[in-house]
Amino acid sequence: MSARRYSAGYSLPVSRPAVSLPSSRPVRAALAAIALVLTAGLAGCATGLDAQTTTYYNAPAGIDVRTGDVKGLNMLVVADEAGSATLVAALLNTADEEDELVAVTATDPDSGEQLTVTGLESPVPLPPDQLVQLIDDTLESGPVGVSSETLEPGQVLQIDLQFARAGAVSAEVPVLAHEGDYAEVPIPEPEPGAEEPEPGAEEPGADEPGADEPAG
Repeated sequence: MSARRYSAGYSLPVSRPAVSLPSSRPVRAALAAIALVLTAGLAGCATGLDAQTTTYYNAPAGIDVRTGDVKGLNMLVVADEAGSATLVAALLNTADEEDELVAVTATDPDSGEQLTVTGLESPVPLPPDQLVQLIDDTLESGPVGVSSETLEPGQVLQIDLQFARAGAVSAEVPVLAHEGDYAEVPIPEPEPGAEEPEPGAEEPGADEPGADEPAG
């Protein structure tokens, strides 16, 4: 069965609050581009978190989800050519009490492969009525990285978010290329690992004269 692919143009209902940007210049540039997507199509329409309009996008856009009092806005994954990627999403807690994002998983919905998820070293706090961008470099948890040898732009991934109070939500989100509006999205570096010796490789010093002779 062929892998599911993402089509850039589609009709998407959007509900967008304002976006605040952190201090880091590259991340500010990335969030500014994402903010344009978040606010697109609202001109001339009603305002507020529950106001909606349907706009046809020629440029890629993310997916919106909701569980309990938490909304996930413009969810998408930005990937480079090496199979490393970053989860991009704006989270909005509409409850009166603080919530937290405590876990993220990523799965290929076609093959069932569980992708490696990094970052989220600590829960992401979600104060009431504040938009939290997961790529904000001021978050202690760090960005949420996703990686796989088979990951590439154009795919669709199933992303599962687990919140402390609002529960869990699942969405199939597009994987976009690390270019254009998303060129400044930070992509985590692959975690260094110990290199496995090639099959048949000899231990250092094995060919040295007298290496196997007892000392005497």
